[in-house]
Amino acid sequence: MLIAVAAKDGALTDFENADVFELYQIENDQQSFFKQVTANVKGIGALAGFLKTVSADVLIAKSITPAAKAVLDMVRIMPVQGDIDSAEAAVSALLTGRLKPMTCQEHADCSNCGKHDGGHCGRH
Repeated sequence: MLIAVAAKDGALTDFENADVFELYQIENDQQSFFKQVTANVKGIGALAGFLKTVSADVLIAKSITPAAKAVLDMVRIMPVQGDIDSAEAAVSALLTGRLKPMTCQEHADCSNCGKHDGGHCGRH
């Protein structure tokens, strides 16, 4: 699994304003810093497309708007929002269950979000 973290100087940033992402490769529930990439694009659609080209499965950001979540859902990237001190700490929090994927807005009772099909519930 490849996790992209919207981060600048190691600190989480808002997805919509991100231009730098730290990529973490996860193997056997262990994280390893993969690389830092710069997105030379603006707008949520272009940023989501950029993340898809680097093969991101998950995006962690300080904040993700409902519109951005909808776009990430369309390109099948699991959105995770959290105000964690650092990119590395956010990845660790996700892997240990302290940080959870955003749930479906269409159905708040969705118990399958984040469990199937790359983080999507499959009901929309």
